[in-house]
Parts: sequence; C-alpha cells; structure tokens
Amino acid sequence: MKPVHFVCVCLMLAGTIVLAQFGSKPPANPLNGLPFAQQPQPGQPPNLSRVPQAVPFAQPERGRSRRRNAKAQVQNGPEQILYAFQGGNDGQNPGGGLIFDSSGNLYGTTVSGGGSAACNQGLYLGCGTAFELSPNGSGGWTETILYVFQGGADGSVPSSPLIFDHAGNLYGATAGGGTYGSGTVFELSPNSNGGWTETILYSFGGTASDGAEPQGLIFDGSGNLYGTTELGGLPQCYHNDPCGTVFELSPNGSGGWTETILYSFLGGGDGFLSNGGLIFDNSGNLYGTTSAGGLNIGCGSDNGEGCGTAFELSPNGSGGWTETVLYNFASTASDGANPAAGLILDQSGNLYGTTPEGGNVDRCGTVFKLSPNGSGGWTETILYSFQGASDGANPAAGLIFDKTGNLYGTTADGGDAACNSGYGCGTAFELSPNGSGGWTELPLYSFQGGSDGTYPSSGVIFDQTGHLYGTTYSGGNTGCNESLGCGVVFEISRGAFAKLSPASLAFGNETVGITAGPQVATLANIGNVPFSITSIQITGANSSDFAQTNNCPPSLGANSSCTINVTFTPTALGNDSASLVVTDTAPGGVQTVALTGTGSAFMVTVSPLNLTFPAQYVGTAGLNQNVQLKNNGPTNLTISSVVASPSSDFSQLSTCGNSLVVGASCSIGVFFDPSTSGTRNGTLTIKDNAPGSPQIVPITGTGQDFTLALSSSSTATVAPGQAAKYTVAVAPGGGFKQSVTLTCTGAPAQSTCSVSPSSVTLNGTAPAPVTVTVTTAGTSASLAHPYPLTPASNKLALWLAFSGLPGLVLLGSRSRKRDRGLFYGAIFSCVLFGLMTLSACGGGNSMGSSAGGSATPAGSYNLTVVGTFSSGSANLVHSTKLMLVVQ
Repeated sequence: MKPVHFVCVCLMLAGTIVLAQFGSKPPANPLNGLPFAQQPQPGQPPNLSRVPQAVPFAQPERGRSRRRNAKAQVQNGPEQILYAFQGGNDGQNPGGGLIFDSSGNLYGTTVSGGGSAACNQGLYLGCGTAFELSPNGSGGWTETILYVFQGGADGSVPSSPLIFDHAGNLYGATAGGGTYGSGTVFELSPNSNGGWTETILYSFGGTASDGAEPQGLIFDGSGNLYGTTELGGLPQCYHNDPCGTVFELSPNGSGGWTETILYSFLGGGDGFLSNGGLIFDNSGNLYGTTSAGGLNIGCGSDNGEGCGTAFELSPNGSGGWTETVLYNFASTASDGANPAAGLILDQSGNLYGTTPEGGNVDRCGTVFKLSPNGSGGWTETILYSFQGASDGANPAAGLIFDKTGNLYGTTADGGDAACNSGYGCGTAFELSPNGSGGWTELPLYSFQGGSDGTYPSSGVIFDQTGHLYGTTYSGGNTGCNESLGCGVVFEISRGAFAKLSPASLAFGNETVGITAGPQVATLANIGNVPFSITSIQITGANSSDFAQTNNCPPSLGANSSCTINVTFTPTALGNDSASLVVTDTAPGGVQTVALTGTGSAFMVTVSPLNLTFPAQYVGTAGLNQNVQLKNNGPTNLTISSVVASPSSDFSQLSTCGNSLVVGASCSIGVFFDPSTSGTRNGTLTIKDNAPGSPQIVPITGTGQDFTLALSSSSTATVAPGQAAKYTVAVAPGGGFKQSVTLTCTGAPAQSTCSVSPSSVTLNGTAPAPVTVTVTTAGTSASLAHPYPLTPASNKLALWLAFSGLPGLVLLGSRSRKRDRGLFYGAIFSCVLFGLMTLSACGGGNSMGSSAGGSATPAGSYNLTVVGTFSSGSANLVHSTKLMLVVQ
C-alpha cells in the first residue's frame, strides 16, 4: 500500500470516531449531571447551578446594664406589689425573706438572677443577688442591687435571710459556691464608693466532718454567729448520707472567723436535715427543727426516714453541747410532719412552728405549739390544721407574733381555687386565740398567680404600722423564663375591700311585658376586715324596668361574697338602661354595675342568640347544638320554615312542627358538617308569623383539613440514570394539627418515586415542605459527551469518513495479485467503520449507547403525590400532579 492509500483509510477512521464519540447532544453539567440550560438564569452567569441563599447567623442578645429599678406600687385589694423581679440583672426568685433597717428600707436575697452565667441551669439564670428596696418618695419603691454572686469562691444561691449587726453590716449564707463548693457565710459592708463589699467569713466543706449548705444565721450577745447546715457532718445518716450540723462562727482576733461544730446529727432518733435556722432562749439554749429523722417513721420516699423533730441544744458545762429531742413528729391525721422552718418563742417559753405536711383533711400542714409539761418533757398542741381550700395549704415558712399574741405566716399553696388548677397559689394568714381555748384562722390575702405573685415560700415581717411584708418565689407576670414570673415583694394591709362584678349586665331583646333573667352580680369582700352594706338598689332612667333580689347580709365578712339576682321586664319598646348600685363602708363606698336591655314587640324569643361550633375535620359530622324557640304570646305561633344555610356546611333538625302554642318552647338541632377548611359562617333562619320575622341566629364553625401545593415547578426533565426533585408544601387549614402520610405513584418503568419525609405533623399554622424524588435508571455502560458539535462539525466528520473512498477505488483498479489481500482488508475496514458512523449519526439516548442493563424509557409521565389523614370517621385525602420528562 502506498502512503496516499493509508491516509485515506485514516481519514475515514477519524470521521467515524468523531461522530460516534461526540454525537449531537448538549453536554452534561458536572455539578448536577443534567444538561446545561441553553439560556443563563437572570442574575447568574451561564452554566452555574443555583445555590441556596445565605442565612445570617442569629445575633447574641445584649445584656441589660446594672441599674436601680424603680417600680410603682400595684394595688390588689389589701395587697400592694412593691417590686416585681424581671429575671435579669435585678434578680430572680426571692427565697430568703425580708428584713427592715431603721430607715424603713427592705433587704433580701434572690436565689438566682443577677447576670452571672456561672450558675445558669434550665429556667434559673444567674447565681443570685442581695438587694435593697427603698421608698422613692413617689409612692413606689426603688431596687438597688447590693451584690451579685458569681458562683465561685464568693458563693451562690443565697437562700437564707439576711441579718444586721450593730454597725449596719449584713450577714447571710449561700447554699452553694465557696472554696469547696459546699456553701459560705458572708458579710456585706458599705464601702466608701456608695456600694457594698463582700467578705467570705467561712467556706464549708473543707473537712470530712464539716457541714454543707448552711441555712440561716443568728447572733449571740458576743457577736458570734450560729446556724445549721442541711447536709454534711458525720456520714452515719439514712442511706449513709451526711446528716447536717449545728455550727458556731467566732471572730478569731486576726480578722478571720473560726468554725466550731456544736452538734453533728446522726440520722436516727436525733433527726437530720436541719434547714430552718435557730433561736436562743434567755438561758442561751438553742432551738430548731429537723425535717426528717426522729423516732416516728412513716415519712419520706419509702416511709422509713422519720417525720422530723424539734430539738434543743444546751451547753453541757464541758465546752460542748448536748442535744435533746423535744418532740418527734408523726405521720398521722392528728399531727404535723416534716417541719421545714424554724421556731419562735413566746414570753412563757412555749415554742411555735409550722409543718408543711400532716394534719387532718388531706394532710395539708399544721401550725403547732410545744409547751413544757412540768415533767421534763414537752407537749404538742395542733393550733390549726389547714384544709387545703380557701384557708391555704402547706405552710413552709416560719411564724411571727404581733403585740396582742396573734400569729402570722404564709402557705405556699391553697387559697384561690381558680389558681394553679385548683390547688391555689398560696395565702398570707392570721391565727388568733378565739377565747375558747382554740385558734381561728383568717386568710389575709389569697394570691391569684398573676401580677400579685404566687408561691409565698418565705415568711412575713411587720412594719411599724402593722402592715405585713414578704416575697413570693414566682409570679408577677414579668419577663422571666418562668411562665408565671420571677417573683415579687409585697405589702399586705388590713382593711375591707369591696368588689362588685361583672361591670355590666346586658339582657338584649325581650318582649314587652315578659320578664327576662335573672342575671347574677357578685359582691365580694376581698379584704381581711368586714364591711357593712348600707343599701342595694337600682337607679337610672329606666330603673323601673329592672329588679333585684339578693342574699347579702348586713355585714360582709373578710374573704366572703354574696349574690345579687337582676331581672328585666321592659314596659315599652326601645332601649333601656339603669345601674345596680351597692353602698357600703368599704373604701370607695359605692360599687356599680351597668344594666341594659331592649323592649321588643317580638312574640318569640330565640336562645342562644348565636352558635359557635368547635373545630371539626372536613367531611365529618359532629354533635349538634340546640336552639330554643319560645312563643311568648299573645297568640299561637305559625312556623313556615326552619333552614340552616349554607347547606354545604350546616343542617338542621327541628322539633317545632308548624305551630307553637302560647308559652310553649321547642328545640331546633343544628349540625356542622364542614365542606372545606377555615372559618365557616352561616345562619339559622326561622320564618313565622311573629313581628320581626324571620328570626336569624348566626352560626360559625371551623373546618380542619390540609392541602398539597407545589413549591417548585411541576415539570422536571432528566436523562436516564438521573434524578428529578420536586418540592410539595403540606399546608394546614383551620388550625389542623395532625400527622399526614404521603405517597407517590405513577413512576415509569425502571424508576422509583419517593417522598421525604413520608409523614409530617402539622402545627396548625405553617406549611411543612416535603421533597419528592424520582430516580431513573441508566444503562450499565455509556460513553461520555463532554462537548457538543455543531451541524457543521457533523458534516466535517462525514466528509472525513468518506473522503478516502476514491483512493480505495484507485487502489482496487491497480490491484495486482500480490496487493489483492490488502485491498480486500481495506474494503472490510471501510464497511466496518461506515456502520459505526451510521450508528453514531442515529442519535441514541441521554445515557449514550447501550451495552447491557435496562434504562428508564424516554417519554412523559404523570406522577401523583397523595396525602392521607385518617382518624375515626375522618378520612382526608388530597393529591397533586407532577410531570416527569425522560429524554
């Protein structure tokens, strides 16, 4: 073969390969496997895939600066709110009670809040504060933060009350923090900069026998501090836990303080968990309580821990102290259990305290008295057992006396039954000797759980005018992480406070001469002192059309109420108005309720005036509601029709028939069968021979359903072996809050259609997106097509493939016997490459020529996405259509 012949064969081979390798299809995008768009998308360079838009990171919320917080008083009957904690730098959850200074300023602690992040745990933010509240001269009080605990060596969770020394320094204890993390005793002293400086007098937990979590402090006459620890001491307690101690802190002459353990509880009959503080008697003996231990078991998680004790510690003359258990509390209906607060003494040497548990009637706690019995022992007397109702429940704080021997305290629960799911939000109470050897309890205030506070877990103190001051652990409706609020400081005064409710009574339309009603007004004494009722009467322009009867006594006692029934009998057509007026001796003297009504010529009355159905699934039938139709006369009522409309949503079933005699009533049942989601409005129309016919009753209800809607294009085009994705939004209608199951059908052969997630639970408002993915199958082998060829390029390839044919003809014409084999071989090669060229020019699918395996057939396919919810009689099914194009 000559060189020219060889060149011809090469040209044909080159053209054939070009056509077979590159074809005429657009190339695939290496980013997503799909063909590039012929035109770039607006705002993007050509041949780039879209990417999600960036979402900015949330910015951290800035903390509040330290400041003095001024708050006006909020009046709630006998209670006034002096300050409501906000849960930030100003503190959160006051827990240690209050004390006064000589100028009338209040001091206390909060167990959390303050702004230090070292103690953040769940809803409780910050390590606690010490604060001062001062009257601001404008009727309000201003809070000043004296110290913010940081949760380190300076302590955390100051849960016990503060005390003053003679120099005006404050002393207190923290249950956490300190050098060893077991609590501290600290001093706060005014400094030259107008602030306060903290000094740690002692950090608990430095030795194995030391106490932990100190609970309260008192001074003796020499300036030594005494207190208890709830934990620590000797490890001989129930379940081998430390049992608590009684300790003394004494100045050591070197500017520091030295701790002495006066007594370590053993956890048996001597008691353990002393968390209520101490008191001295005139002889220097100490008295306190333990909330567990003692000889009477039957309390605690497994009824084996004992129900607590009252104890005495006396100097034994040898430099030590001897404990004597004065009383073992028992878990019986006639005794209290688990005292959580300290004791107080009267002038006769009797001890008084509270138990949050025990007593009769659901064991809601007691107030008790312990008296020396003359035989070296002590006798307990239950002064009051709380009933868990309006009188309160679970007194967890201590008591105080007034000058006349009455006792005052708080209960953490009970009081207003409308609060805290019927358990009440706590009370402040008074116990007074009744002259018959018993005691009478009077709730001075029942907390409502709103802006007035809830859960008064600390005791109360008096000011010089006899007003009570205290704190609630939560409540206040402030911006705290707790739903009820962060706690308040309150003042309770004695007085009568009248409340007449509601503010108005509206009778609506009533037939002239027919009496409507009665409607009820309630007169309540929300104060703690009785008031006298001078008169109850109706005044105003149309007073003769209204009347009242009542069960109110001449004097309305504290925390009691009476009812006033008002009726309306119009004497003429038109609008009537008057006022219910109560005159009494409570502050303000006069309470009123506005009265309105309309005299009508209608001979019929319809009740109720409107119907509202609860939310219901579309296509289901719920329970009916009834409308009463009454013929007030003077003649028989002829009923021509009763229709609920629109019929697509509402229907009716009437028992009224065609006529109704004078004075008779009948019932019309109205049914709600929503045809679509959302608010559905309609009417019940009654046509009769009465003046003003028809009578129309508005009807409303809410249908609940869901919808499926595409959030992306409904059509996707792919090549075999590629995946198509669609986005479908599942949207609730009418507050639908249920789970919807999703499926996909209609996928072509050799492909799958799936929905992710396959089930979504809707929240009633926002649509939930799901992704529908159709995965197609390609062939088991294909050639890549990295670049497209234009029609001109295709022609060039064909020219290359066949340009060698003339040379081959010349070669055949000059063929000799010795060249014949070479000639036939060249002819065979041309035929072979010609067939390859024809195959390449024929096109093929998007995955290239097949060489085994089955690809998804080309074509257009309809897909269906179906959402389903089924529950009882409800069966909600919705679908949306998608288009898949395989090419």
